[in-house]
Amino acid sequence: MIYSTLIARLFYEHAPLSISLVRAGARRAAWGPSIVRASNFMFSLFVLISVLFVCYGAFAAPASLEGEKRSLAITWKVLKNRSAASLSPSVSELVVTNNGSQALGNHGWELYFNFCRKISPGSDSDEVRIVHINGDLYRVEPRSGFLSFRPGTSRTIRFETEIPLIKESDAPSGFYLVKDDAIRQEKSVEALGDPTLGPIDPKTQTMRARDDQVAVPTPESRYQENLQLLSVGEQDVAKVVPSPLLSKSVPGLAVIDRKTVIAADPQLGNEASYLANALSPLIGATLTISDQAAESGPDTISLSVQEITVAGKARTAGDHAYTLSVGAEGGITIVGTDPAGVFYGIQSLRACLPISAYRQVEETISIPACEIEDAPCFGYRGLHLDVARNFHSASSVKKLLELMSFYKLNKFHFHLTDDEGWRLEIAGLPELTEIGGQRSHGNGPDERLPPSFGSGPDPQAEDSHGSGYYSRAEFVDILQFAAARHIEVIPEIDLPGHARAAVQSMKARQKRLLDQGLEKEANEFVLHDLADQSKYESVQLWNDNVVNVCLESTDSFVKHVLNDIRDMYAEAGVTLKTIHLGGDEVPDGVWDDSPAYQKKYSPGDGEQATHGKEAMADFFTRISEYVASEDNIVIGAWEEVFLNDLKKSQVMQDATRNRFMGPNFQCYVWNNVWGWGQEDVAYRLANGGVKIVLCNATHLYFDLAYDKHPEEPGYYWAGFVETKTPYSFAPRNYLAKTRKDIYGHDIALESINRRVRLTEEGSKHILGIQGQLWGENLKGQDQLEYMALPKLIALAERAWAVEPEWISDENPDSWPLKFRQAWSHFAAQLGTRELPRLDYFQGGFNYRIPDAGAVIEDGVLKANVAFPGLEIRYTTDGGEPDANSRLYKEPISVGTRACLKVFTSTGRAGRSCTIKEQVFRVK
Repeated sequence: MIYSTLIARLFYEHAPLSISLVRAGARRAAWGPSIVRASNFMFSLFVLISVLFVCYGAFAAPASLEGEKRSLAITWKVLKNRSAASLSPSVSELVVTNNGSQALGNHGWELYFNFCRKISPGSDSDEVRIVHINGDLYRVEPRSGFLSFRPGTSRTIRFETEIPLIKESDAPSGFYLVKDDAIRQEKSVEALGDPTLGPIDPKTQTMRARDDQVAVPTPESRYQENLQLLSVGEQDVAKVVPSPLLSKSVPGLAVIDRKTVIAADPQLGNEASYLANALSPLIGATLTISDQAAESGPDTISLSVQEITVAGKARTAGDHAYTLSVGAEGGITIVGTDPAGVFYGIQSLRACLPISAYRQVEETISIPACEIEDAPCFGYRGLHLDVARNFHSASSVKKLLELMSFYKLNKFHFHLTDDEGWRLEIAGLPELTEIGGQRSHGNGPDERLPPSFGSGPDPQAEDSHGSGYYSRAEFVDILQFAAARHIEVIPEIDLPGHARAAVQSMKARQKRLLDQGLEKEANEFVLHDLADQSKYESVQLWNDNVVNVCLESTDSFVKHVLNDIRDMYAEAGVTLKTIHLGGDEVPDGVWDDSPAYQKKYSPGDGEQATHGKEAMADFFTRISEYVASEDNIVIGAWEEVFLNDLKKSQVMQDATRNRFMGPNFQCYVWNNVWGWGQEDVAYRLANGGVKIVLCNATHLYFDLAYDKHPEEPGYYWAGFVETKTPYSFAPRNYLAKTRKDIYGHDIALESINRRVRLTEEGSKHILGIQGQLWGENLKGQDQLEYMALPKLIALAERAWAVEPEWISDENPDSWPLKFRQAWSHFAAQLGTRELPRLDYFQGGFNYRIPDAGAVIEDGVLKANVAFPGLEIRYTTDGGEPDANSRLYKEPISVGTRACLKVFTSTGRAGRSCTIKEQVFRVK
């Protein structure tokens, strides 16, 4: 395929010469033998190329090859961010340089790009028009006044947005050029990639709103913040994260070597095999497994199930509790109340291993003796991954599942569908993946989805993450992989909003079957009302992304998909316990002008919104009744499904009268942003009897940027989420720990006290907590891991460990110090054990490395790091530090200038920071 593309490109670039030589064949006798041979060669090449065009029609619009000079170079720069004083629009510009060999005129070309902001209509100029196509896809097209754009010249395109632009990750992306091709009489498509980014001034261009008080971090501010860490001795650093209920060191050692035998109860075959496989790469051999549980001995790891006492409380099956004894008679004993408890004991044993064991094979591993008693705080300890916006391979998902299991997370919320992609093969509905699983240029009724989030025009491009899906075999494998690690996979089919991929796929299916004359079959699973004239726009700027809940065919589609998912679980030998149906962010007015809606609901004046909510509630009721009647499956949904409307959500009525309070429903609450009116909705719903999973955006949305620095990627609509943020989350008492809003303003205590607090009865309905990895910014596995880690470790601590004292203490004079002490210990755990282990665990993880904190005072460099144990290296000659640069150990005289970087145990480095004459900047 690559060779044919190159030949085709050679032909297109030199087509005039080729054709002129072929046409000159009639005169070749006068040119001499050499010219004849050349002409024959070109004629043969022309024939060969013609055949290749027929065979490889997919290359009719070739994209730029990597490394090839692109015809247009693009730079994006913020000129003015949304003014803090006047709230005037943000202004940015694209500088487009023509590097090609042809001029662009006032017709015959279009420039496409993705941009997750709504561009103001007034951004058009006399020369170009910026057209919003759908979602985040825009098109720049020339107007009649566009002057010839000659090679070697540049043009500037400015536009406005009503939303601030403070980060490089806000930039438009995925540019591509579509031109009329006169030779082939069709359009050509050239991928241009992402733009070069102009600098964003941290001092003048990072205000998000009037009086935004959150500062951009500097080396100096980080240094002062890191000074708040209390000193923690190496002997005080806990070995196991998340923290066990009880843990103590005892005299002695246990040894694992190639003679060690794993003795396990017969019902623990899965756990014994898992342990043997986990230890194999560390000791260079696979341990023998015996199905006879034995007393602990010097050469035995004993695994068994029985009732146990943990922290003075009797534990039984279903509690997932365990005890771990390392060093009793030189051996290791793990006792669990059930196989899951034994599995968690195995993970604690792995955490106790010295970090050196993960760096290289050691035939003998010595483990300091200890005694651990442990059980989880919450039964639901979840992580959500969105693979619809940017796709991630099955191997990437399994790597994440392995990490989750190590930190004892047990619920994997798998967001498989959205507007921008459908990622699961469904029997009988091939369009869902052939259309809904692919993104490329062109978006007719039977074509792929349009580019989104910079995925570009070519679905096969290496730097595109927009296309892909899991085959049935891959999904079954993922289910089995997760089940072996005691992780429940909760698939999400997002409905009725966030469903454009499904809607477009079923439109393509309908067209295909209608073309075959199969009208009944064509209409079996349609998701749109052909006569619907409703106008709406979703938060993500889609105008056709909601299924019509008043169609019988919509119900048929959902039932077909759910039945097939259930079949895949059965094939995997795994029970489908929970399925998530989305229900979030459905725009107002989606069905107002739909005949199917109007026939079923006859809204009077001003009642459209009320009836719209009723229509959606009826839809979820029908589907949940169907699912419950089949296998008693629990239905999960986002909080919008459980709220009648925004006005009623301000009072207790929404909790006490909603119809989704039974045991077969669980509500995922995300919106707790202070000032938006739903800060306490999770507690109101829980107090009313609804089962709640806390997904609070302000603390648990891991796609939000770590901080405000322009180079730090991620969203920030709900604030910033650094590693300390999920650690500081108080699931049953988060209102009491809320002191500032997302703009850094102090919140009045009386305002906090007006919110509903969680009652003792309501506390019983808090199932647990879940971190969210939404996918818009997760372009590739490295970026996924960067946004997830180390936040995921802090999530695991808060989900598993017993509630720390600082959470229950509401005295403002005492709890902050208790939190500071707890965080200091956790930060030391991360720097000395958890992150060094991740450097080698499963081949290594691309976790975020914190920037150094530093000051120069009287020529003396003082530096520190957020996670003590990581190395800081520096230079004083203006060069970038590398793994061989001087290691910072203590304050040292450097003069007036230094450059610093933080390094991991493998020599991977974070960003550099330069300090010069008390001027601080990160580059």
